[in-house]
Amino acid sequence: MKTVGSIVAILILGLVILTGSFSLGMAAGEPGVEAKIVGPAFKTLAKAYVATANLKEVRSKSVARVESMREDHFRKRYAQVYAVLNKLPVKLLIKYGVTQSLSKDQAVVLIRGLEKKDLYEIVDAVPDEVIAQEFRKTFENDDLQGSASSLMVRVKETWGDIMKKIDEISGKNAPVAR
Repeated sequence: MKTVGSIVAILILGLVILTGSFSLGMAAGEPGVEAKIVGPAFKTLAKAYVATANLKEVRSKSVARVESMREDHFRKRYAQVYAVLNKLPVKLLIKYGVTQSLSKDQAVVLIRGLEKKDLYEIVDAVPDEVIAQEFRKTFENDDLQGSASSLMVRVKETWGDIMKKIDEISGKNAPVAR
């Protein structure tokens, strides 16, 4: 897994160096090189996380987190999540019962019913442009925005966070749950 992260970091860093900035062809919402690289790279990382995570434990922790939220906090957090989920194909939203007014109870039922195959389907359905936009947002307040060293630090931090989360949730040698 660390090799994949290194390859992704090197590819992104190489493109930053070649183009002189992080903006890799995205202009006024136009899909470009950025979306074609960042989207699939993060989808690969997301799928690696799903593949190695102990899904039973992830579901349990997610349900507990949702159930413990105050209603106003859930509404605020869900509005942020829905802003991204709403960009999925309508057919998928209908299949999983995702609506703008999803309640905490409905969210718990939805989370409990998710299997790895569902998560892979959802990851694949997120448009690359959406992933690139979300990735770019993390750099908007960075004083060194667009610099290769700043990008490399962020990529390494992101990869470290992913590896830490995988270790926390599934344990280093935990069997993969379905």
